[in-house]
Amino acid sequence: SGDIGDNIISVAKLTKETKGIGAVGAETVFSMFKQKYPKDIDFDSDEFIDNLCDILSIYKKNKDDEYQYHHLRRI
Repeated sequence: SGDIGDNIISVAKLTKETKGIGAVGAETVFSMFKQKYPKDIDFDSDEFIDNLCDILSIYKKNKDDEYQYHHLRRI
């Protein structure tokens, strides 16, 4: 599920079958990133890629946990 915006081109979209992160998700990821890494962002650095992967894994884990919680409540 999700909204129609989940199919936008995204840094987290890995294949045609993988849904990307929609506009709201992108805002959340950016907010999480800036909260944990408040310095200026150097988009060309390896550190940025490592930090972004860290935030995306946290974001994805939270989304998976939320899904599991709602799914189990329906059972």
